[in-house]
Amino acid sequence: MESRSKFFPLKSGQCHIYPDRIEIISDHALGRLLAKRGIQRVAVIYLLWLLAFSVAIWVSFFIENYFLVVFFSIAWLFCLYAMWRNRRVSTASVIDRKHIRKVTYQEAIPGTARASFTIYFQPGKQLLQRKILLPSILQNGQMVAQSAYYMLKDEGLIKP
Repeated sequence: MESRSKFFPLKSGQCHIYPDRIEIISDHALGRLLAKRGIQRVAVIYLLWLLAFSVAIWVSFFIENYFLVVFFSIAWLFCLYAMWRNRRVSTASVIDRKHIRKVTYQEAIPGTARASFTIYFQPGKQLLQRKILLPSILQNGQMVAQSAYYMLKDEGLIKP
């Protein structure tokens, strides 16, 4: 690790801010394994759901329960739509600062949603986004969110 980094804790890991890049370190073994192979965890989950719905459609058709065929077909199409919507979501662990276009901050809604940052970056022709979830209220999340917000604002990543 370089000594000139600023860092703050995340929901599952840490975010280090260097002068030339942002590095997100995950504590989960599955997330590290899939990211190392270039596979997004969300895509794996959606593919498993698509496989399950495909089997359910086939079984429902085989037993001639057409209501379930229609129901599982709609669920299958919904999963396909969700995969299409999430095609620009990235799991990149290192983001170069020169590729960052915008960083947005979403405040926590108590009992509903935790605070998060969304980093929009463009490493090639396609604009990607990386969502960074901050700790919850039970893990002192409000203070962490405030300090992380001011840290990113001081670095010039969040525009006032």
